Amino acid sequence: MGHSSFNLAPSRKLYNAVRGGFVSKGTTLSKFCKSIQVNPQNALTCLIGSWNGPKAQKLRAQLIEASGITNNPISNAADHTTPAAAAITTPEAFAYWGC
Repeated sequence: MGHSSFNLAPSRKLYNAVRGGFVSKGTTLSKFCKSIQVNPQNALTCLIGSWNGPKAQKLRAQLIEASGITNNPISNAADHTTPAAAAITTPEAFAYWGC
């Protein structure tokens, strides 16, 4: 996974990022959970870290991967809201951000 500066440690921010990743793909975390037969509450608790055993860690990795947040330049930014300065130096990146 390419998550150089994105903090993937369990937290409320990680939960929100994963939810946002699914929304950006046109689905929801709950729908994904149902498709893999996981209770959405278990997804929440493993992503925020209140459930953190081996099964939770495996589910967390699966959710992060499926959400696509590790491939998102916005998520990889240090402040999680805009691309890192190095990421917007190409003409394609400037066009993407409307510069």
